[in-house]
Amino acid sequence: MNWARIKHYEQVFYNKYYPPTVIHRIISRRNNKNKDFSILCGNCMGGIICNKLNVPFLSPTVNLMMSQPDLYKLLMNLSDYLSSDFEELPAMEVPRGRLKDIVINFTHFNSYDDGVKAWKRRCGRINYNNLWVIATDRDGVTEEDIASLQHVDCRGLVVFTAKKYDYPYCFQLKQFEGQNQIGDIMQQTIYGKRYFEIYFDYVRWLNSDDKVAEHFRLKD
Repeated sequence: MNWARIKHYEQVFYNKYYPPTVIHRIISRRNNKNKDFSILCGNCMGGIICNKLNVPFLSPTVNLMMSQPDLYKLLMNLSDYLSSDFEELPAMEVPRGRLKDIVINFTHFNSYDDGVKAWKRRCGRINYNNLWVIATDRDGVTEEDIASLQHVDCRGLVVFTAKKYDYPYCFQLKQFEGQNQIGDIMQQTIYGKRYFEIYFDYVRWLNSDDKVAEHFRLKD
């Protein structure tokens, strides 16, 4: 029995046909008025949000993964990294490439070349006037790293954290309080939402110029 194929079809069912997911997707699309935003993040969250809202991929970080420290480097020197060339790395579970000193995992691509082509194509689509950033405190990110993001030029910024910080863009997930970092917030739930969607109202966030992430909390 091919368990990988079974898992794939389970994911397809949950993402497309699971009734609570369908209901949440309809409501989210109805409430969203922001159709041309770009999201920079280090995991699949940007792609999930764009798919759920049925908006185009206007970001090179869609469908790939990088460590959070590498994401922070990218955000702090965006133009420099986006104008640099990739170096191919030996594939592990997925194709990989190095962009200067950061490693990009092309999670949802069949080859390194496909990943690089998509990256370059989507770099040209970035809407710098409607740019949003999602980060976390994972992978050894320090408070100094988190503080540095206040200098990132974007319309909206949220950093999901285990600890409470006095930065307006920090959103503490109290379920992980006392831990060094947040846990897996991409996991699926029976509510038709990913874990992060239960606690953070990203639709209202994307349709507001409010800089305080806590204002978009759904529940504790």
